[in-house]
Amino acid sequence: MNTAKRLRIQYSQDGNTLTKTFSENVTVSSKDLRTVNPTILEARYVSGGSFRDATGKLVSLAAGGSFNIVVNDANFGPDPAPGQPKSLWVRYTVEGVAGVATFPLNANFQYPASLPEPVGVEITSATYEAIDGAGSLDVKARLGTFGQGYTITVNNGTFGTDPAFEHRKRLRIDYIRDGKPWVKLVKENTSFTYPNDLAEPTTVPLLRKSFAISKPVRKATMYATALGLYELRLNGSRVGDHVLAPEWTDYNKRLNYQAYDVTSQVVSGQNAIGAQVADGWYSG
Repeated sequence: MNTAKRLRIQYSQDGNTLTKTFSENVTVSSKDLRTVNPTILEARYVSGGSFRDATGKLVSLAAGGSFNIVVNDANFGPDPAPGQPKSLWVRYTVEGVAGVATFPLNANFQYPASLPEPVGVEITSATYEAIDGAGSLDVKARLGTFGQGYTITVNNGTFGTDPAFEHRKRLRIDYIRDGKPWVKLVKENTSFTYPNDLAEPTTVPLLRKSFAISKPVRKATMYATALGLYELRLNGSRVGDHVLAPEWTDYNKRLNYQAYDVTSQVVSGQNAIGAQVADGWYSG
């Protein structure tokens, strides 16, 4: 039903519980379970806009094998910015594939279990765009400057300019994973972690309702609207040619709806309506 599925396997290695996920329709064997520990490339104890370098500490501990350490001032301090939220940020690789992980204050960081196998993906295009299509900016090259693993905030500051002033925006990433094309949508002013956040593509709900008609159809009209965006299908065929329906309106005063002539699509007997719905100007 238009939802990406995956297989999640937990297993033990050297006394540690590890997890690996596999995309739908991928062949899995015991050789696919990780036997190589992560290589820590960089670690930061972050507080507000400041941080303390924790790379040497974690690399030294990892050289001795498995370990546990609590994220706090006692282990990673002194506090780089008193009074600000703190976290441990770790950039690493597993067999050449980069990943990023973040752990909040007082969390228990376990090596290697807390560093999951990264997502192997190829970004084919990346666009910082207005949701309503008012403007867009190609940011694939910009994302490439952040390195193999990173966390960014989707906003004008990150991408250097505003492609559509006073319009809601998002980051759209088209990518290949396990030989299949996927799309990830990230709302403006939210964080995006590469490549971890590409483990799950953006999907939208698919609603379905069947109904029966016992007499010949003379005329049929479908009325539709949504708080957000919708796309309709009737008996497997697209209804109308609208894009971003039901279009923008002042939601405090009115809600637009569309009327579609579906006489040619309705049949005597069983029929089925399908609707894909997603965030729009109302909730996007």
